[in-house]
Amino acid sequence: MANMQGYELARKGELLAGKVAVRDLSRLAAETVDGSGTVSWSIQGTMTRLRHPQLNLDVSADLRLACQRCLLPMSYALRSQASLVLTATEESADHIEALLEDESLDVIVLQEENDPLLLIEDEVLLNLPLAPVHDVCEAPAVAQETARSAFAVLKGLKESKS
Repeated sequence: MANMQGYELARKGELLAGKVAVRDLSRLAAETVDGSGTVSWSIQGTMTRLRHPQLNLDVSADLRLACQRCLLPMSYALRSQASLVLTATEESADHIEALLEDESLDVIVLQEENDPLLLIEDEVLLNLPLAPVHDVCEAPAVAQETARSAFAVLKGLKESKS
């Protein structure tokens, strides 16, 4: 979405929507186990009460992440909504944030290279958990055996000192 397209989308109140494979979003694919899954998205253009252009993002994705407890793959369903107020410069972004006084709105500088998929990928990345974990991990048999072996070695060391 070129700079004018984002502003036009907001001004006209238009809607863009689609689906994209996770493997086609390189930064997101690198955060997943295997790059599988799909991201569904929509971007609704609108104007703020002070007549600033705004894009409302709605994103959902079914991802496969690595559990940080057991390191096995896990399914993760992401759902996110964000409202982005558009501006052309950093200076105007600070001014708009002060005027809006709305914590739920993020003010962004819309660059020429911004396109819908970059905004969508950013939104998904910002909403990934820092340390995804299963509700209940099933430790692999190798890890359980290694843990038992380590404790057996410690027990043997303690007994040999006695």
